[in-house]
Amino acid sequence: MIGTLGGIAFEVSEERIRTFNNYKFSAGASYSEHNIHNKKSLIEFTGLKASNVTLDIVLDESLGLDVGDELKELFNLMEDHKPVKFILDGKIQGWEKWIIESLDVSHDIINNKGHTIKASVNIKLREYISQ
Repeated sequence: MIGTLGGIAFEVSEERIRTFNNYKFSAGASYSEHNIHNKKSLIEFTGLKASNVTLDIVLDESLGLDVGDELKELFNLMEDHKPVKFILDGKIQGWEKWIIESLDVSHDIINNKGHTIKASVNIKLREYISQ
C-alpha cells in the first residue's frame, strides 16, 4: 500500500489501481510588520501557517474503480469536514490531521448513458491542528 487518506487507500493491486501524481506540499511562516517612524520597519515571527497539500487522482473504471463511488467517498469526506490522517510510506504527514479543502473534478470520459467512466480529481488538503 502506498498510503491512506482517512479510509481511502492508495494502492496498486491485482484488483485496482488507485494512485496519485503531482503531489505538492507547502508550508509557511507568519510574520507581523511593525512600522517605526523614520526607520525601517521590523518584522516579528508570529507562528507557523497550516501546511497544504495538493495532489491529482485519476479515477478510471479500467483500473478497477467505480468512478461514481470513488467520487462520492471523496465528496463525503470533504462535506463531513472531519479531520483525517494522511499517511504515506507508513508515516503520518504533517503534524496531525488533514481536511479536504476542495475537490476539482474533470469528467474525462462519459459513456453513451451519461455514466462517467474516467475522471481526474485535484484534491486540496489543509492541515488541521486541534486546540
